Amino acid sequence: MGSKLWNIFRSEISLIAVFTFLYQLILLTRAVFFGVTWGMPGIIFGIVLLFAGYIIAGLITRRKQNFYTILTTYISAVAISVIAAIIYWNFAPGPKFLPTQLNSNLSSDVIKILNVIFECLCIFILYFTGTRARFIGFDFILSRRKIIFGIIVFIFASIFVYYYEEIGYLKNTVYIFAYIFIILSLLIKNQENLDSTFIKKHIDLSTVPKNLRNYNSVFI
Repeated sequence: MGSKLWNIFRSEISLIAVFTFLYQLILLTRAVFFGVTWGMPGIIFGIVLLFAGYIIAGLITRRKQNFYTILTTYISAVAISVIAAIIYWNFAPGPKFLPTQLNSNLSSDVIKILNVIFECLCIFILYFTGTRARFIGFDFILSRRKIIFGIIVFIFASIFVYYYEEIGYLKNTVYIFAYIFIILSLLIKNQENLDSTFIKKHIDLSTVPKNLRNYNSVFI
């Protein structure tokens, strides 16, 4: 990974790594309680929400970052979550939920309410995660604690889809996301360690040869 590309997109790459384990929590919960996954459109929509929060937060606070602009950004997360949930319920194609082991004893009205609340919460989490990433350093977007949490999520998800037969069809999805998480985490930490080494030696990061970063990345 070249120096310029790394400096420009390091926060965005870290966000995608965070998305991989956050979406597992959303995906499995949606499948278990509501019997739907939304497939690839759901993944794309989740990524769009994540980066919408990141981009909009940057636009709001671009000129002045203070208490009021940050508060406005966070309030926008709530507003967009509610609006998106309303649009989802009224205009999203296909069934919003299907019978599952856990919802079979509930009335359709109760399931509808729970479904709207759940989707609204998911939208808020993804959008707010993107928003929050705008105000912290890239090394905190995917911190060591988040990596550990992500590992725990994927271990739990792998065990869960293996033994919970109703969602066994999600095994490949979980494994693919886990693979992406591992690769991105190793790549990010590799580049961070490289940066740290040069900083300790008082070397300007902009002067780091592109080939050196590429060489390091090849081994990931």
